[in-house]
Amino acid sequence: MTGCCLEKLLKSIGIFLSAVSSNRYLREFLEVGGVLTLLEILGLEKITEEAKKESVKLLQVIANSGRKYKELICESYGGYRV
Repeated sequence: MTGCCLEKLLKSIGIFLSAVSSNRYLREFLEVGGVLTLLEILGLEKITEEAKKESVKLLQVIANSGRKYKELICESYGGYRV
């Protein structure tokens, strides 16, 4: 999935993760491999820069949710890839 569809999808996910009561959505997103998916998007060459920016924004939202989420990103080699 490339182009504007991916950007719109990432923005939609961002709305849920940025909501006031987003803990449930955040847990579900992480359980299905959300962090690994976002990191994979950053490593793909054929993905638009806008989609990569949205991926970084989502990683920031996740990291701002607490230390354990920052550690999860680092354990997923996020510190190395980003």
